[in-house]
Amino acid sequence: MSYVSENFSSGRSESPIAAAKINFILTVQWGEMVAITFAEGAR
Repeated sequence: MSYVSENFSSGRSESPIAAAKINFILTVQWGEMVAITFAEGAR
C-alpha cells in the first residue's frame, strides 16, 4: 500500500491513468481465468 501511495504522490500525471488501465486489464484477465477454471471444473 505504501509503495502505491508513494508512487502516486511523487508520480507523473499519467501514472494513475496507466495504473487504472493495468488494473482493468488484470481484472479482466483474472475474471476470464476464473470463468475458464470454473467451466473446466463444472465438466
